[in-house]
Amino acid sequence: MNLNTANRTFQFGSGNTYQWDFVWVNGFSGREKVVQDKFSGKFSMLNNWQVQFSNMYKKSETYNAYFTCMKGGRILWMNSVQSPGSGIFTGYGKAE
Repeated sequence: MNLNTANRTFQFGSGNTYQWDFVWVNGFSGREKVVQDKFSGKFSMLNNWQVQFSNMYKKSETYNAYFTCMKGGRILWMNSVQSPGSGIFTGYGKAE
């Protein structure tokens, strides 16, 4: 059986700081390959719809971003400007 799963986490702090963690597991059961990245730095809002992170994959990255709201919370949706791929935004919700 082949396993493929990923998890991305953003943590935003005071002083416009952030920490980003990424874990990806892929492979056949018992022989999975694990890829992990962790970056942190400062973020700034370029305008109402774009945020720039100082250190993503060891370089500055800009993301298109917007929030959706629902009862009990909100979701931050982001998609990289440099590599938009399919145009599908990744959603990040607040963990309680």
